[in-house]
Amino acid sequence: MHWTETTGPLMNVADRAYFIRLRDDAQAGLQISPPVLGRSSGKTVILLARRLEDPGGRFAGVTIASIPVDYFQDKFARLNLGPLDAIGLRAPDLSWIQRRPPLPAPMAPGASTMTDRFREGGR
Repeated sequence: MHWTETTGPLMNVADRAYFIRLRDDAQAGLQISPPVLGRSSGKTVILLARRLEDPGGRFAGVTIASIPVDYFQDKFARLNLGPLDAIGLRAPDLSWIQRRPPLPAPMAPGASTMTDRFREGGR
């Protein structure tokens, strides 16, 4: 494990799906992970990752932003929602990350239960 003064310990993320996709596909663009357990924080986080390339255009690694899922819970709690209002955040696979008001157990964070209307894009 390496250590830098500004970031702390460096973690090996070569086994993560976003790393593999960015390594193997130069056109992949921004990758957003489903909620994962952060290796350095130990918290449930969403990772945003982009490919880094060397001057020759070859893969040189990834840059990652880690957003704790609790961040969204805190932001959603500050909203003045009416009795029929709701706000939610879904992962790229459409599983729930966070929702206010909270979902019942079968649709808790990580579940991908959705209505047919939602699945069809609201049509």
